[in-house]
Amino acid sequence: EITSVIQSLLSRSPQTSFMVNEDTARNLQLALLECHTILEEQKRVQAATTIQRMARGFLQRQLFPNLRSPTTRKRAEIYREVLRSERAFIKNLERIVLGYHLPLQD
Repeated sequence: EITSVIQSLLSRSPQTSFMVNEDTARNLQLALLECHTILEEQKRVQAATTIQRMARGFLQRQLFPNLRSPTTRKRAEIYREVLRSERAFIKNLERIVLGYHLPLQD
């Protein structure tokens, strides 16, 4: 986004030519180069992070092969369902307290 703004200022079109002198153009070109450098570095960091994540996942699967077993998956599914139902219970309990109990105390 910022790079397109800088490039449009550097294009020397009739709309922007009056806005940009030589020093400003040089500074904008340096800023554009810096933006490209930062974007490339961010891409490299993201690629490295992806590689690390995949390697760590592979190592964890090697260390704990039974995590992918059907029993473990079923246990995790049951745990998630209990957690979901407990959250719903707490939400309903809050509604009861706020809707009935507190007004009756007043």
